[in-house]
Amino acid sequence: MDERLKTETLDWPISANEGPAYLSGAGILRRPLRGRLVRIGRGRGNDVSPQGAGLSSMHAELRRCSKGWEVVDLNSRNGTYVSGARVERAILPDRAELRFGGAVMWFELQDCAQLAQQEALPGLVGGDVSMLELARLVRRVAPTGVPVLIQGETGVGKEKVAQAVHDLSGRRGAFVPINCGAFSPDLVGAELFGAVRGAYTGADRDRVGAFASAHGGTLFLDEVGELPASVQVQLLRVLESGAIRRLGEPRERQVDVRIVAATHRDLDQMIQSQEFRPDLYHRIAVFPLQIEPLRRRTNDLPAIARHLLELYDADLRFHADALEALTRYDWPGNVRELRNLITRAAILATGQVIHAQDLALKPKRAAGTQVHLGDEKVRLALGICAGRGNLSEAARHLGIARSTLYRKLTRIGWSQLDKEAILERAEQTISE
Repeated sequence: MDERLKTETLDWPISANEGPAYLSGAGILRRPLRGRLVRIGRGRGNDVSPQGAGLSSMHAELRRCSKGWEVVDLNSRNGTYVSGARVERAILPDRAELRFGGAVMWFELQDCAQLAQQEALPGLVGGDVSMLELARLVRRVAPTGVPVLIQGETGVGKEKVAQAVHDLSGRRGAFVPINCGAFSPDLVGAELFGAVRGAYTGADRDRVGAFASAHGGTLFLDEVGELPASVQVQLLRVLESGAIRRLGEPRERQVDVRIVAATHRDLDQMIQSQEFRPDLYHRIAVFPLQIEPLRRRTNDLPAIARHLLELYDADLRFHADALEALTRYDWPGNVRELRNLITRAAILATGQVIHAQDLALKPKRAAGTQVHLGDEKVRLALGICAGRGNLSEAARHLGIARSTLYRKLTRIGWSQLDKEAILERAEQTISE
């Protein structure tokens, strides 16, 4: 008798929980499930290789879908079981015992709303899995004092994350933000290190400088990729010595400053093109943080939109069609664009309710149209697909060295996969 069950016959409750999922057991420590596809088996290229007899080379997959997490048996010899029932595929409940042949594991899905309330960073709204992971990393690195590099597209909230790093650091000095791209190349040095009167044309008074202002606190270097080469050399020396010299002043001053830098640019590519110093990169990128763009965390959109609307006018609210329209849009300008749009809609609203027509949004891109090339992972995937999985060809299509491509693959967790697995991951990334 075939004891396999179809998904719809399973009698456990299906969860709409969007929180982070974890897998443990069979020699595997509790680990979060990253991405939308996790392969399980004893063969090379699998994401999880548990210990136990009867495990096939490619045994099963865990897939993130609209209904939650789904387990799919890959025609394994000894079967896949959920809470004792053998399945071909099944939507998983919040907690379940999984058995892959003789390897017994435990699946656990945490409540996203509860986690968001517990783990949210100061000034940030949302409970997306990527934001919860970001909050965990910020809380770990904040008290250490090491330099942090925040990467992400324009408008994702890099300064908010930098402020959270400072707020949780325990440092008593000020949080001093400076936009490295907002000043002329001749004045960036004076803004950072200070200058004495008469040091340059127009210097009619002493300038303290951002480093001195941030003494005992945190200096946030926004758009650090815009720094001129000459200022990069000066910044590197300050980070190595802990001392600054104001323009036009002979003596040095010691400063105690924690550096948090941010950029929307690809610093690896800038290093290859000799626009950014590799030694400076390694000084500021001791602990890198990545912020996902808003289009990849649409589950957070309603909460963020309501928060921004309340800040503008607490008496206004969104109609359901407006919230649906927000989730269908691509948000190339991310949270900054969302804030501007909500402000405009609140001004134009004729009543207390904002409808979809008040937003005047363009629909999300249709399937088959060009993806956003600003997304680092997507750009890598495009290059890999163009080279059909051959890394040398992919590097040529991307215009980078093969070593740089390998370093980027290591960063996103693909470096240990074989050619076929890397190509499959790339194709899946582009189709998402």
